[in-house]
Amino acid sequence: MLGVVSGASYVDRTDRKGGRMIRAYTFLLRPTVGRTIALGEMLADHRSLYDGALQERRDAYRHGSKTSVKSAQLKDIRAYDPDHQGRWSFSSQQATLRRLTPDGGCS
Repeated sequence: MLGVVSGASYVDRTDRKGGRMIRAYTFLLRPTVGRTIALGEMLADHRSLYDGALQERRDAYRHGSKTSVKSAQLKDIRAYDPDHQGRWSFSSQQATLRRLTPDGGCS
């Protein structure tokens, strides 16, 4: 089912495994020029964080260890680079790092 709720479109579909309802929302963004620039900077910083964590994971795998970027390391990254990584929310950066871990967690 496709519908519109206060300017946001959504799609209802049923999950094949558990019969759960999955609702996906799509919001139309019309940011100002300043917000467009800020969104681009946020994307670039999150991409940099993801790429760095992916490289660290590859290096760890080559050396036989199975580690990932931890929350403590993220705190250090944010403290080292306050003008870029430190300006975005910690939880959004954790969500970016969760995409790398097999279990979906950032400990």
